[in-house]
Amino acid sequence: MHICESEYFRRVISNTDGMTNRPLALLVILGMCLFGLSPCASAQSSDAQAVALVQNAVAAVNGGQTVNDLTLSGSATRTSGSGTVSGALVIRANSLHQSRLDFSVSSGIVTELRDSSAAIPSGSRIDSAGVIHPVALQNCWSDVGWFSPVVSMFFTVSDPTVVFRYVGQETRKGVNVNHVVAKRQVMNQPGVIAVLIRQLSATDLFIDATTGLPVAMRFSIYPNDSTQTGTPVTVEFGNYQQLPSGQNVPFHVTRNEAGTVTDIQITSAVVNSGISSSTFSN
Repeated sequence: MHICESEYFRRVISNTDGMTNRPLALLVILGMCLFGLSPCASAQSSDAQAVALVQNAVAAVNGGQTVNDLTLSGSATRTSGSGTVSGALVIRANSLHQSRLDFSVSSGIVTELRDSSAAIPSGSRIDSAGVIHPVALQNCWSDVGWFSPVVSMFFTVSDPTVVFRYVGQETRKGVNVNHVVAKRQVMNQPGVIAVLIRQLSATDLFIDATTGLPVAMRFSIYPNDSTQTGTPVTVEFGNYQQLPSGQNVPFHVTRNEAGTVTDIQITSAVVNSGISSSTFSN
């Protein structure tokens, strides 16, 4: 995968409203001075133990079946310092790394769209009034399928742009887990871009050492004007249920983002229903 340098720099140093993002512009310029535009970052390779653990997790989740798309229906409760919001939730995603979340709140439907099918990922949030708010590029490198390992872009070993590193075994909430770090790798790019993408996409995967099922993942999100100070986001998976088609799907998902907790309860999961690609556009 090759990203046009001028296009990437334009996207990195622009805010969502199109205005120049000076802190990021300075960061990119500094990186260009340090790394130069011509040298490309050296390739990183996955270690065998990490790949084997991810392969086992994929087998445990998908049951050896191919998943082209996934539809989840249920409800969500989001609790933050400003209060609690609850409503119906419908999540759709496909194997091209596109996803859509529709959250029904009292004022209407809030939609979150993510698309990593192209060289440069993108995302947007559509509020209940129908206003589109683009997601900052630095927050588009994380997993578009964070809500389910069934469609996670990091619980796969067939994507050559993802590399895995084994960290070790540890205990998480009383469960022995294997800890693997996944990062996206974009080759044939100036070092500053490749290193930045690895940083922005870095995701910790925690896999049950006994069942092989994913129990959690952790990544970071960043302010619109910075890539330096990330806020950790932890997603936990529980209440796995096996579908008639053989996949094991977590029916309870929690996302903790700087104290804002989203509790998702799934009541229905359908795979390979043939979701149209237009579903994932604004």
